[in-house]
Amino acid sequence: MKDSSKNDFAIAIHGKVLRGAWTDENDQVKLFSAMLHDEAVTVAQVRVPDGTNEITQAEAILNATEIPDGKTVLLTMDAAHAQDETARIIGENPRADYAVTVKGNQPSVQREAFRKILPLLSGTPHDIMADDRRGRIKKWSCWITDAAGISFPHASQCAFIRREIFEKSGDRISKEHALVITSRNAGKMTAHAMNRHVRHHWGIENKIHYVRDTAYQEDNSHAWQGEGPQALASLRNELLGRDLRRQVEDGVKRVTGMSGIPVSLCESRDVEPLVQHEIKIATGEDQRRHGLDLRNRHRPL
Repeated sequence: MKDSSKNDFAIAIHGKVLRGAWTDENDQVKLFSAMLHDEAVTVAQVRVPDGTNEITQAEAILNATEIPDGKTVLLTMDAAHAQDETARIIGENPRADYAVTVKGNQPSVQREAFRKILPLLSGTPHDIMADDRRGRIKKWSCWITDAAGISFPHASQCAFIRREIFEKSGDRISKEHALVITSRNAGKMTAHAMNRHVRHHWGIENKIHYVRDTAYQEDNSHAWQGEGPQALASLRNELLGRDLRRQVEDGVKRVTGMSGIPVSLCESRDVEPLVQHEIKIATGEDQRRHGLDLRNRHRPL
């Protein structure tokens, strides 16, 4: 979560369609969420107005995030949000920066970024990350340079990330590339930080949205009126956050013999000011009485 400062948060923003919820105008309900990278905790969520899409909601999600005083935030986004207006909104906030993937929806920006980074690709990557779990080797190589000459609001640096997957034998299975633009300068965003943040961005899909779809069967919910879909999604997010905290507590107890998380561990994360309060859940006993306990994962909400 932290980058160059203990007062800095990395947050992924991403939209999600509720496939079972349809409005009177025959539109599907869409939500736009913000998740802390490392903690995998949803800290803000807004409903996308019917008839529009998530790329219009950058200012709404930034306001809903409520960055605590004295803190800064890096918002990571996929290529759908490589929009001039989105970059301006985030870049004009003195406590916010963006890191956004650039693809064919911004062809001129994509060409400019690639031309800028191309001379570096024959040299050694500025950062390499590797993961050899699950029987395969995954490798992320990152090159980064300044964004001079790139016509995109508040662009400070651009990066090229090559993602490769190998068999244990060394045979390459796949190779992908990503171009990324950030408003953060080199003093605050190194190649290692860029590599890590882009990799962690997809935790919002894998750790939050996928779990809501499978464990909580969110797409089977037909709620659509008013704030119903958002309220139910907020409840699922709250339960996921409590489940995560319980897992951490259990891990600390197994390792240290302590019955809870040390106060220092919680305080060092500075997470509490960001935790959403859209829905208040009382005690664990109340949750179980109403069938909302996480152990009842077969119950769709």
